[in-house]
Amino acid sequence: MSDALSQNRFEEILSVLHLCDNQNHVSSDRMAKVRPLFVQMNEKCLQYFLNEKHLSIDESTLPYYGRHSSKQCIVGKPIRMGYSLSFF
Repeated sequence: MSDALSQNRFEEILSVLHLCDNQNHVSSDRMAKVRPLFVQMNEKCLQYFLNEKHLSIDESTLPYYGRHSSKQCIVGKPIRMGYSLSFF
């Protein structure tokens, strides 16, 4: 990733990328700032999803050791700290 995008360019894009209005979000929702993106992605996935009889669902943990309330700690796993993701 570092070959494709420099840190300065990433920070410049991140400084102007906003997913919700900061004046009108619910402060009790931990994912309030990215919730509009999740909602739109879910709607599009359900719209274009080809429902099959046999689905394979896989779970994975994305390693993350920084501070965030949504990360999970699972003792005894190779990646014990991070975000839990599901793929199908």
